[in-house]
Amino acid sequence: MNDDLAKKLEFLENNYRHKALFLILIRNEDFVTTDELAEKLHVTSRTIKSDVKYINEQLDIDGLDIVAQRSKGIRIEVEDTKIAKRIKEYFKIYHEQNIDNDFDRNVQFITRKLLASNKPIRIEDLQEELYLNTTNYIQREMTEVRNILKNYNLTLTTKIRKGLVVEGEVYYKYLCMLKMYKYFTDAAEPIFNNQAYAELFKPKFGSKQEIKDIVCNSLLKSRIVFSDIYLERFILYIILLSNVSVPEEDRIVEDIDFDYTITDEYRLVLSIDQQLSQKFVDYVGNHKARLMYLTYLAIMSTDLYRIRDCTEKNYGSLIALADEMRTYIVQCFEDTFNVCITDNIVFLKDLLKVLIPIAMKIKLGVSDDVDLGFYNYESMTTKPVIKEFVHQLSDMVYQKFSYLFSLREMHVLVNVIYEFINDIELSRKKQKIAIIALDGRLSTQQLKFCLRKYFSSYIESIETRVLYELSELDTSSYDLFFCMEFGKYLDIPYEPIYFFEEGISDDDYRKKLQEVFLSSYYYSLFLPKINYTRIPFFYKFQDYPINDYLNPHNSYMKLTVGDKKSIDIYIALKSTKESFEIHYYADDESPINGKQCYIIINLHIAYNKQKFKMLLNVVDKIAEDPEKFKRIYTENESNIEKILKK
Repeated sequence: MNDDLAKKLEFLENNYRHKALFLILIRNEDFVTTDELAEKLHVTSRTIKSDVKYINEQLDIDGLDIVAQRSKGIRIEVEDTKIAKRIKEYFKIYHEQNIDNDFDRNVQFITRKLLASNKPIRIEDLQEELYLNTTNYIQREMTEVRNILKNYNLTLTTKIRKGLVVEGEVYYKYLCMLKMYKYFTDAAEPIFNNQAYAELFKPKFGSKQEIKDIVCNSLLKSRIVFSDIYLERFILYIILLSNVSVPEEDRIVEDIDFDYTITDEYRLVLSIDQQLSQKFVDYVGNHKARLMYLTYLAIMSTDLYRIRDCTEKNYGSLIALADEMRTYIVQCFEDTFNVCITDNIVFLKDLLKVLIPIAMKIKLGVSDDVDLGFYNYESMTTKPVIKEFVHQLSDMVYQKFSYLFSLREMHVLVNVIYEFINDIELSRKKQKIAIIALDGRLSTQQLKFCLRKYFSSYIESIETRVLYELSELDTSSYDLFFCMEFGKYLDIPYEPIYFFEEGISDDDYRKKLQEVFLSSYYYSLFLPKINYTRIPFFYKFQDYPINDYLNPHNSYMKLTVGDKKSIDIYIALKSTKESFEIHYYADDESPINGKQCYIIINLHIAYNKQKFKMLLNVVDKIAEDPEKFKRIYTENESNIEKILKK
């Protein structure tokens, strides 16, 4: 991005809310209402309108304007899409959760201030530092601060005529201080607006890079592996523990049922500690409690990719606890979906690897992890069923183990579960394919080569045809039609038809063909046909009573997909009577509540993995693009495979 464009956007750096608002708008091609923006940024609609006016006045970029339309909302109009792309590259932000709004920053400021202070702090002083007057009381922020502290066994106590103070064991305070650092990346140079807190993470011996070199060299000589983010966090913890007063021994944490000295992580920490002592005269090594604290964090950070390391010899009582959690999660999954998952050994091994670091946190009584906004759990729209299950699972695990999954951990669990799902093989019908050669048969050779190389098991026959040949043939014998991309501009009457660019790589062909061949499976044999109900115009101005159409004897999982015109999906998996119902609004009868349609799926899974995976594929496809799904129900297409071919 050139310096001129960067300079024109520089004014956004002076106000976090203006920057957040601008980035939300630049990511959305459609209109966003002021109410939605106000909710996202925790301000009033009036403030949003004022902010938009200010940003528009400051913007001096040709071809870029913020426009507002009554009843639609606000959006950024860009004449040249390259400008929008360069702006996104400049900010390097693509997920909403990466942007801290005023509320988030206030919570972080207050938590850091309280943790770093050695004396009580008056709430009026906090308000003054946040430039808030007494009429804007920070009750909601203080509630969130208490929730954060609760995850670390810390409490916020009010001392009469003195102020607020954080109470709890020092181990938990230091772990929470580290959590609130948030910026675990080499590229970031955070500004905390709190000198006392910032000083805690500046090394008093050597430099941060020298410490990192020692840690990395020690890791390379060990069997321990950290992710890059966890490595940065570990280095900052070394610095923090060197700058605070750590007790010689910490019996409260030490008395848990776990011997940390048997682990490779302890030997790693010991090696790092000895090298730091030898290199820096100001570093005091062989401090028992500090070594214990660092070992606990190392275990919580370990990337266990070798199942042979997951033994009682290496991790003692953590293995039994992780195994108990794994059994519980498996039971929850099988109870929810009525599908057996215990026969997938790879899934069971990987789940255990994920749960050993979590077992360490449970032993310590903390819910701790790194969440930087990289794991935008709410945006996982293409996996809504498993996402919803993991969300429910998080609540159940909290009730049983008093542990709260982070967004990153939920993201990891979704991916581990999909290892099992992707391993389910579906029976399929071999496809008869017609490739339409608009520009001669040689132009289709690369596509034909990829089909035979990667998808021969899916194909019964491939025939290359020109349009005038097809016009004389019975085309009903073909399952799929393929054509080069410029065929989009011709009136080709064959379906389902897929268009492919010329000259793209084999890998790009393969990715697109994988989507196409989803429809080659026998969905119609496992899933019921679709039935339609058009919602009467009467319900345009009031809620549609969808609950009246749910079977009262069934237990439903409810999902909502889509933003502007959302779809509510109700899924029952232990139903005695199967059905697939779509209740939809006509185009000119869209309701004021923003709903597009309601889907009710009643299935009897009965441990049929194929039926389970097919259900997920169908729901994932709907969630992938809810707007395109409208074509299916407006045509009242009863064949469920049409959903996968849209």
